[in-house]
Amino acid sequence: INSRVFCYPYGKTNYRVIEELKKYGYEAALTTLYGRADINQDRFYLKRIKITYDDDIQSFSNKISG
Repeated sequence: INSRVFCYPYGKTNYRVIEELKKYGYEAALTTLYGRADINQDRFYLKRIKITYDDDIQSFSNKISG
């Protein structure tokens, strides 16, 4: 499986890491910052919404629908 998206270990990164990711063909990367990604956000600093085993279908739906 060839992935084009990277997840930073512990959410940490810097410009050198991003340049290496681009060099190897990655198109985006995820941080551990909470929030929704938007069209104007740098695709190598994408936020995400945490989903856990405690989330039932309603809380999951609420999280992804905003």
